[in-house]
Amino acid sequence: SSTDAPALADAGAGPTACAAAYAGCTTFTDLTTMSAAAVAFGTGFNYSPNCIRVSAGTVVTLPGSGIHPLAQGCGAEDLAVPTAGAAVPFDTVGTYGFHCMIHGTPAGGGMAMAIEVVP
Repeated sequence: SSTDAPALADAGAGPTACAAAYAGCTTFTDLTTMSAAAVAFGTGFNYSPNCIRVSAGTVVTLPGSGIHPLAQGCGAEDLAVPTAGAAVPFDTVGTYGFHCMIHGTPAGGGMAMAIEVVP
């Protein structure tokens, strides 16, 4: 049935550019040499690492759960990311912001993360 499909957050809203320092990110953990990367839940209400830089084409595993449903707040393109998280290919250069729908905000406050995709 259609109830088995993963819930999608913020799908179809159209790409919205991320504000400077989304999720408080002014520096990024450089993961550009990796073809795959992962973000995890940190201690408390945060993601670890919450600010990462990857090369275009990198697949990043994003976390999500019932108590921390994931949503995209901004980005160079809309990505259909399930609220339960998923392995997501980042092919388009730009900055992408994600947040917990309960403990964060679409503007990058609270439980939020940023992914910077470079050529």
